[in-house]
Amino acid sequence: MNRYLLVLGILLSSSAFADSTRFRANDPFLFCHDGLKAPDPCWKPLPPYTGNFWLNPECNRPNPYSERYWTIDEEESFTDYLRICPQAKDSGEWDSKGGQADTTPFVH
Repeated sequence: MNRYLLVLGILLSSSAFADSTRFRANDPFLFCHDGLKAPDPCWKPLPPYTGNFWLNPECNRPNPYSERYWTIDEEESFTDYLRICPQAKDSGEWDSKGGQADTTPFVH
């Protein structure tokens, strides 16, 4: 009985774990700071990287007259950004001597 309660407790507490994203190798610092790794994306994060963003006026959102539609990756990554990044109290700065944030410990 205790074993079942332990398993149930773990399953119910899963919301205590950090949210994940399939973008930027699930690196929340890099994802919230740099956003989607794509040339000229339809959205970009803005400082202090805790949920502020910029929408590209060349895309159909916010410009309803544009013929450039958001890609599936742009839609999904923007939803992830709105879900994950506002949870940060402060974004901080990258201070590793091991290299840039997008190349440490591998390119992502």
